Amino acid sequence: MGESAGQPDTVVLAPNRAALRRAGASLALRAQDTYRWDQLGAFARADVRSVFLTHLSGSRMLSLRTVAVLARRAEDLMQQDRRMLRLLLMRGGTVVADVPVARVLAPGADRVVLASGAGITARRVPQKRGTLLEVGGAPVESVFTDANMSWAMAIWRLVLSQHAGIASSRRTEDARIHAGISRR
Repeated sequence: MGESAGQPDTVVLAPNRAALRRAGASLALRAQDTYRWDQLGAFARADVRSVFLTHLSGSRMLSLRTVAVLARRAEDLMQQDRRMLRLLLMRGGTVVADVPVARVLAPGADRVVLASGAGITARRVPQKRGTLLEVGGAPVESVFTDANMSWAMAIWRLVLSQHAGIASSRRTEDARIHAGISRR
């Protein structure tokens, strides 16, 4: 996957459909989302070239490696976003998503526990080329908070490994990950 200097290669996908629907239903003047923006510390720590978007488009997909989907429900994603996420996976990219979203992207696939802690479980969903990580027990952004660094560092390395701040001891961590994987 080619990239240009300074070109974002990571997207934090934060659909706003649900917030806009709630605001419209209550006649609110301003929509409020439920995302935990303050918990995305790992992205800053790893110096990730990222953008925050409410939907994906084809022109941005060429340089993407990773998408962290903050949507809580599959219905919150537009059909185009689902197609783009599947395309990214087919191109060898990485997608991190809440359980309902991951289940729509890879229905019926086996799940392999990658890491867990603080009531959160991250599972790898085997793909032909890409990496799909399913997060259960808390929103996706909770995996990337400093408070969960002790158990989530393996996930940070897997998801953000192309970025200098996280990649330093990746081979050692990868060996530990593969040795400790359990099926669920």
